[in-house]
Amino acid sequence: MITAKIAEAGFSEGKPIIKNILVESSKASVTLLLGESGSGKTTFLLSLTGVLKFLLNGYVNGSVRINDLNPLESDDYLKLPSKIGFIMQDPEKQLVMPTPFDEAVFTLQMKGYDEEEAVRKARGLLELVGLSGKMNLHIENLSGGEKRRLSILLSLIHDPPVLILDEPSASLDVEGIKMVREIVKKYKERDNTTVLIAEHKPVFYTDLIDNAFLIEKSGSRRVDLETLYKSSVVDIVPHHCTEQDGGDVSPGEVLLETIGLDVGFDKPLLRNINLEARRGEVIGVLGPNGSGKTTLLKTIAGFFKPISGEIRIGGEGRVFYVPQNPDLLFLFKTVEKELKETSKKTGMPLEGLIELIPWYPAVKGFNPHWLSHGQRRWLSIIIAYAYSKGVILLDEPTTGLDYVRFNHLKRLIDELKKKGVSFLISTHDPRVVGEIVDKAYMIDNEKLVEVDKCRIVGEYYSKTGVPR
Repeated sequence: MITAKIAEAGFSEGKPIIKNILVESSKASVTLLLGESGSGKTTFLLSLTGVLKFLLNGYVNGSVRINDLNPLESDDYLKLPSKIGFIMQDPEKQLVMPTPFDEAVFTLQMKGYDEEEAVRKARGLLELVGLSGKMNLHIENLSGGEKRRLSILLSLIHDPPVLILDEPSASLDVEGIKMVREIVKKYKERDNTTVLIAEHKPVFYTDLIDNAFLIEKSGSRRVDLETLYKSSVVDIVPHHCTEQDGGDVSPGEVLLETIGLDVGFDKPLLRNINLEARRGEVIGVLGPNGSGKTTLLKTIAGFFKPISGEIRIGGEGRVFYVPQNPDLLFLFKTVEKELKETSKKTGMPLEGLIELIPWYPAVKGFNPHWLSHGQRRWLSIIIAYAYSKGVILLDEPTTGLDYVRFNHLKRLIDELKKKGVSFLISTHDPRVVGEIVDKAYMIDNEKLVEVDKCRIVGEYYSKTGVPR
């Protein structure tokens, strides 16, 4: 059981990020936590678990109970890891060892298993989440979805009675989302467990939830499904496919071309890629977690050398890669400084950048790393826009974005398309496939194959098990 009454909480005393929050989740129930990007969902979960107070030097004014523990008391906070499973929004923050195998063995040993039993159990668990073939690969070479799978495994490894999930669908492929749904369903069927999910795509869980709370700037309120269906913020119904307006493009001008391209590390992940991205065109790259989408984008950006083949960049000869982890782009201590330096280096007017960030006045003095994941993602795309004049490579750009922010991103991409910018987007998000991309390619048996994007969107929800 979870009960949280928080008057206010934040990273710095006197600068609250959340206020007047009341959230309750009883045993044998699934509770959904909703809200716009930046509304404070992640801050609430960090407050609820004591992480904000004890690890991040923030403050929490209020009371919290998770079963028989008070995470805001130091003694109970130290007991909490054995009582809950916390799947954080950024999986990198939960991974400390060099390989998935090391992570699993280390976590099991911390839970009391001897080395021999930990090694045996780790191998079986990694196989269950589809990582047996990569158990000895360095963490940095895993895809975002594979890191997510690993963080889920580590959070559940001790079978905790309370499960807290922050954006669990982010970066996961169809099989990964199906796996999370099954986990939530099994927890719901047990008498003594509690599940709390913060999510921008609740469409994956609407048949499983018992109650929902909406986090807003003024506080929290309980909401029912009928209210959610009328909301412009919440993604609660499956998305459909729309044809894109190409805008004023120059037919025939190729900004990016790959010829017989093989990408990978010791051996190719993808072979013989022949791809063209034309001015004003948005191309989506789809495929299972770990199939090579991020490796392809990083190879085109110049971070990795091709195993064989050729990459040609046309136009003004620029590509800009936006990583899955937006924090990697931030260099300064405030959002204001980040944008001023970007403006100075690119020649883009500062006012033009600020206009693209609707929540800028409220956060301009914040450290970029204090922003919500959705806000950090948004800021990273604005930086890419300032630097790019040709091709922008977006790696899972919609993680952490609510439907309002998704539509802002969609409009931004449409505007840039009309200016002749080309996009190559790695994604698992059916919203991106159905509403943003012009062409979609699927990775299949180490090949990149063009597919009907509307068919892919139609199949997506049925494969994850989501009722339509």
